[in-house]
Amino acid sequence: GTAQIADGSITDAKIVALSANRITTGTLSVERLIIVGSEQSIVYTINEANGTPQLSQNTIDGGSLTQRSITADRIVAGAITAREIAAATILANNIAAGAITAEKIAAEAIDASKIKAGVITTSHVASNFGETLDLSSNTSIRNTITQNVDEAIADIEIGGVNLIRDSETYTLVADSADSYWIATDELEPGMTYTLSVREVALSAGQTPGVTWKVVNRTDGTVHVSGLLDFTYGKQSVTFSLPETEGNWALFLYAGMSGETTGVTVIFRKIKLEEGSVATSWSAAPEETAETLGQLSEAVEGLDGGLDERVQGVIDALGLSEQFASTEAFLAALADIELIRSELSQTNSDLTSCRSSTTTTARLRCRRRRSRLAPACSRRVRRAATSKRCR
Repeated sequence: GTAQIADGSITDAKIVALSANRITTGTLSVERLIIVGSEQSIVYTINEANGTPQLSQNTIDGGSLTQRSITADRIVAGAITAREIAAATILANNIAAGAITAEKIAAEAIDASKIKAGVITTSHVASNFGETLDLSSNTSIRNTITQNVDEAIADIEIGGVNLIRDSETYTLVADSADSYWIATDELEPGMTYTLSVREVALSAGQTPGVTWKVVNRTDGTVHVSGLLDFTYGKQSVTFSLPETEGNWALFLYAGMSGETTGVTVIFRKIKLEEGSVATSWSAAPEETAETLGQLSEAVEGLDGGLDERVQGVIDALGLSEQFASTEAFLAALADIELIRSELSQTNSDLTSCRSSTTTTARLRCRRRRSRLAPACSRRVRRAATSKRCR
């Protein structure tokens, strides 16, 4: 049955049990609840219900939070540091492009071991990077460069002697449709040659360039050919002859081979030399020898003219009997010049003696003057009556 309780109060001792379904809608104050601090607390119960291993009595564990329920605006700035982030959990695809700049990276934090092989290309390197790059301490690079340089040098052959005569300036005037100049022949089979020219100029006619050929004059075989441009500025080409015997020659055409009618071409400082390097232009040795010969003849001519003029002076002075040759006269003049120089020095010494105040200095001057005077007199007499002047 039921019983009615009159207005009054019921103490804890009078209540046997009270379940939640016995409590009607109303307000439970916080003082009536255990929120933290014991295993009967609300926080502990929440953590236990979600199975978190920490089972904290005072804070709600991470396992009790709904996933992705905490957004960036709920996190205090600077609250998450590197210590709170597990290793290797942030990958490149989690970082916004351009978010990490140089000032965000500690000095010397990134070394070669952190860089993937092949990822740094020339597009990632500053244009002036090489100006300050020092690889001198890298033995591997040094050895590689040295080996490559040594191999390159080993393949270089240098000649230097020009095999073409009249090479400083040569004008080739076409008198037919296939006019050419045999610049040189009797080239050695199996040898490497380099052809170079400072300037190829078109003086008359129309043609796009100049054909050159290496031809075996013995049987007419063309081994190699090419085209020289009309330009000022050194151009060169290197070729090697086959071992085939014959009279190998260099042909230079007045324009394009087979189309040279009406064309005039000027070659300036052209050179063919042995080896694979085009060296500075120089004339052929035969030309140099001829030039030296001409110069020698010119000098001899000057000597002859000088002798004639000196002999004219001797005759005008009436000294032909005293000087039998121009050489004797010139030798006497040399002696006279020497005497003049010694007399000038003697005069200077005598002046110094006259100004001397001590007895010792005056005696030294007299002795020196006594030695100089006879010597000067002898030279004067010898110059006037020299045996060479008979």
